[in-house]
Amino acid sequence: QRLGEDDLAQEVFLKVLDRIDGYRVVPGIPFDHWVARLAVRTCLDQLRADAVLQRKLASLPNVTVIKSGRTVLG
Repeated sequence: QRLGEDDLAQEVFLKVLDRIDGYRVVPGIPFDHWVARLAVRTCLDQLRADAVLQRKLASLPNVTVIKSGRTVLG
């Protein structure tokens, strides 16, 4: 499932809330770096999921995946 920017931002926020107990203070590494890394990993995971979906759709007969990520039947 392709997520939009707002959905990804919400997913990052929920992950931060869910994992905040696991955060450990490390001298020289600010909290916002931890949040930024979580955001980057979440976005990379979504890009990988999108690529897998695109490959699966492209392998189906009568399906064309255009560059914008939209799927066209026919």
